Amino acid sequence: MNQIYLKLEEIENGTTLCIDANIFVYHFLGMSHSCHDLLKRCASRFVQGVTSITVLHEVTHRLMVSEALEKGFISRLKPVQQLDENPEIVKRLHLYRERTLAILAMGIEVAPIVSRDIVRGLELSKSYGLLTLDSILLAVMERLGISHIVTADKAFSNIQGINHYSPTDIRVSQ
Repeated sequence: MNQIYLKLEEIENGTTLCIDANIFVYHFLGMSHSCHDLLKRCASRFVQGVTSITVLHEVTHRLMVSEALEKGFISRLKPVQQLDENPEIVKRLHLYRERTLAILAMGIEVAPIVSRDIVRGLELSKSYGLLTLDSILLAVMERLGISHIVTADKAFSNIQGINHYSPTDIRVSQ
């Protein structure tokens, strides 16, 4: 049964769940205690966290941009273009790398993307109106037999057969 917005604290020990990019970002940017607690539970092996390589790429990218913005190296106007045009700034960044490595140290399984995930993702995108990365993540979940997802993304709340857990304590960063 698909339930909308189950709380992260409701995830039972022993559950295998798929973790979306925003959960890692909220954790590392200090925007959610419940995301922090969930990832601690993954690291302690109370729950098994799984994500995809595309999610890890997205998290790394978002953390890089966030760090550059936070340090005042770039402005909010076309931040990716600014980084692309200024490799010396990228060389000065380090937190995003440390945080990406921390995800791997948490014992989060990083699932590869295989060609059938792309094909299935295209079908899921058409069926549910999901964006590309979301539909591929859902395809990976299907392939791995995972029916629990942790994300703040509302797009997953209408997917039949998926239990959607969402943080309820997200604080907007300044």
